[in-house]
Amino acid sequence: MKALLRREGSITAMDGNYPDDMTTTKIEEMEENAHSIIQLSLSDKVLREVVDKETFSALWNKLESFYMKKSLTTRLFLKQRFYTLKM
Repeated sequence: MKALLRREGSITAMDGNYPDDMTTTKIEEMEENAHSIIQLSLSDKVLREVVDKETFSALWNKLESFYMKKSLTTRLFLKQRFYTLKM
């Protein structure tokens, strides 16, 4: 996801360290762009879980809560998904 945001010029929205000379309008535009990039990249199942998140930061935090857990179950699930990817 970070690579996609970087390619689209919206990676700054992730850390919130905007340049001092960036206008509020540009910041809002970047965050809206990042929000839509992420939503368009999600599967229908995941999108249903986060569709109510209207800001980039709320959406990102919700996704982190789903996928950044360090539990054994999550790690095993992600390993299974990784090894069954079709390329």
